Amino acid sequence: KIFMNVVLDVNIVLDLLLKRRSEYEAQSQCFSQLKKVGVPLWFPVCALPTLDYVHQLEIKRLQRANQISSLLEPKQLSRQQLDIFMASLNYASSLGAHVAMIPKTHPDREDALISLAARELPGETVIWTYDKHFQSVDSQILVYDHVQLLNLIITGRVR
Repeated sequence: KIFMNVVLDVNIVLDLLLKRRSEYEAQSQCFSQLKKVGVPLWFPVCALPTLDYVHQLEIKRLQRANQISSLLEPKQLSRQQLDIFMASLNYASSLGAHVAMIPKTHPDREDALISLAARELPGETVIWTYDKHFQSVDSQILVYDHVQLLNLIITGRVR
């Protein structure tokens, strides 16, 4: 068995919070299984503003569509949901020096910063995302979706 850290991308947190994709049930099962087997789950601090902003926009959209009914303003509801959910995660730190490590040709600075934050964690680390275009700056930091992560759990390759 291997010890592994899993860093959640913004899109995974949004999916888990808002149940917004058809894969939600499988993603939720993956999240539960990762927690059950004790895999350290992380969220990169560098992506927190993006998560906060997009989560608020999604709540506004869902409230307008009458898919969320709450007396709270979107900003308050977002903060409440994020505070509860994020308490179940660890935070992966970003360093100012990471900005200088981003290759000039890298297509997405946030993805680069997420992978650099993941690189700071001890042991094997993967990034959980459904973004097919996510590019890690470090070849040792792999990018997995929920199917790949569930497979690692099922085969007993992760603890």
